[in-house]
Amino acid sequence: MFEVKYSNRATKFLKNCDKNIAERVLEKIEILRENPIIPETIKVKGEDTLRVRVGKVRILYIIKGKDNKLLIVKIEKRPHAYD
Repeated sequence: MFEVKYSNRATKFLKNCDKNIAERVLEKIEILRENPIIPETIKVKGEDTLRVRVGKVRILYIIKGKDNKLLIVKIEKRPHAYD
């Protein structure tokens, strides 16, 4: 099982978004905590970042395998996720 760490930007999104969206995102993060590479995981081009969709929201994260940590870099709606 991986320890999950959130960036300030990801935490801010979760605090400010709709409660239903936050719940769905947190459910997906709990799945990633057990297995960080699930079938719908996609690598972001040109980066070491992975992404997974939750409706119109994207969760961008990095796996720190040596430390068993999952760093949630960004959680954003699609048009802003790759800025």
